[in-house]
Amino acid sequence: MTAWTDQQLRDVIAEAGGDWAAISQAASEIILFGSRAAGCADSTSDWDILCIGSGRPLHTARLDLIWKSADALKEPDWLDDELALHIRDYGVWLKGEPTWLASVHVSPRTVSRKRRIVEARADWAESRWARWRPGFRASQSARIRRDVQRLAHLRAQRAIPPRAALDDAWADSPDPSALLLDAGLDGLAVRKALTEAATSRKPSQWPRDGLAAR
Repeated sequence: MTAWTDQQLRDVIAEAGGDWAAISQAASEIILFGSRAAGCADSTSDWDILCIGSGRPLHTARLDLIWKSADALKEPDWLDDELALHIRDYGVWLKGEPTWLASVHVSPRTVSRKRRIVEARADWAESRWARWRPGFRASQSARIRRDVQRLAHLRAQRAIPPRAALDDAWADSPDPSALLLDAGLDGLAVRKALTEAATSRKPSQWPRDGLAAR
């Protein structure tokens, strides 16, 4: 785990061409989420920030700063979104108060939406599997494996933890059958991806992807 400071965050924002003072003035809430908020970051982890209000998004290799309007926080599409669920359980408020969290929930739509994404990605991968080199197969199977883990969390009415926590859980117990059962999946394409993931367990082979990658 790597600790962080306010000055580190300000420096990362400045490197991305942003200004912390201007962002803080424009946002009614500023929330840190992802691995740095959850306490499982390492020295290479990026910074994930949600700002409530209106402003310019900032996206670099080290920073994902996104904006959402106050009105959008009341919309059903946000209140059952997996990012909102993650922020509910792992977010750290740097400014403002979390007044909207009580309405955030896992709905049947949350689960079915994630299931469709997982199955579509697995089917897409299976149609190309034979043409991919081993290293690329390993990276794509890791992406699908994380999505299956995310689906399993949602089915259990749990918020999705950061990527690093998903990878640690898989490294401790790489069991495709158990994960498929938890996720409520039985498709051959998904099983093939998880079997590949179980044989490619080196963290160096696992790609980095964002929590909100869907």
